[in-house]
Amino acid sequence: MENVTGFIMSVISLIINLLSLIVSFYILIYLIWKVYRLRQINTFLTMMSYVSIVICNSFNICLNIQTILGDTKRFIVSDSTTCHIIGHMYLLVGINLLDSFSIQSFIRMLSIVYPTRRFLRSLKSIIGFTLIIWLTAVLRLLPVVFLKIITYQQADYICVLNLHMWIGNVYTSLTVYYITIFLVILFYVQVIRFSRKIALHNRIHRRRKVTRNAHVLRRIVQIVNILLILGLPSAVFWIIDMITGELHYLTYRIQALFLALGMFIATFAVVLTNSKIKYILPFLNRQHLARVAPLELQQNTINRSSIVP
Repeated sequence: MENVTGFIMSVISLIINLLSLIVSFYILIYLIWKVYRLRQINTFLTMMSYVSIVICNSFNICLNIQTILGDTKRFIVSDSTTCHIIGHMYLLVGINLLDSFSIQSFIRMLSIVYPTRRFLRSLKSIIGFTLIIWLTAVLRLLPVVFLKIITYQQADYICVLNLHMWIGNVYTSLTVYYITIFLVILFYVQVIRFSRKIALHNRIHRRRKVTRNAHVLRRIVQIVNILLILGLPSAVFWIIDMITGELHYLTYRIQALFLALGMFIATFAVVLTNSKIKYILPFLNRQHLARVAPLELQQNTINRSSIVP
């Protein structure tokens, strides 16, 4: 085996992705049941995020297995049409994952700023918004296809974004990351501005609702920022390539490891954006019960003391 370090990194990435897939698939099944039973809008939005997370984890596992098999010389993926299709589909799913955060932020903003226009927050409208976003994701991917940015990496046995092509990297960064970040922050600012107006009128019920949704939006911004930070190694290697004209031989292995960590964090972080389902995870449920139990005991004590003998 020529690249032992790269092989170990690929195995670690594979293990992380397998754990993420198991947890995210468990959460997705629960969310599908929840949406079918209660038809809650926020739960549906969270479910769509987990659809993308499950698919992303599946693609990560597929690419890591290709690399590991190539390292062991048991099966080498060639520079084929299938390889390029997998590479483009993986990028498309990544775009859809980040776009799902934009949709959640948009719906949260509508529920606060335009509470009377309920048709915009109906399940049919949200499905329509989702289909439109997916269509725009495909359109945004077309320049990547025509510019042939996805290429076969012989040392890693996969087809991924070629970091040597700076035009393609700039375009992909803008369409995948920065558009999503801009939209999420824009919706968050709108909510904050509206919350200040509510505070002036001192409407307690509306203020609580606005505060709750603003808290969710803040979490979404944090998730997107975490994913952006985990993508920084790719940007560093890209800058080094622009200066020296060469990429480190572990560039794509490190990139895969950070992507695996990003999916692992997103698997647990996204569920926290929905307060009604976040306690399905056992360790969160134990913390919740630990907080609730003393409150219930205190309430029971108060009720007993209030009874007149």
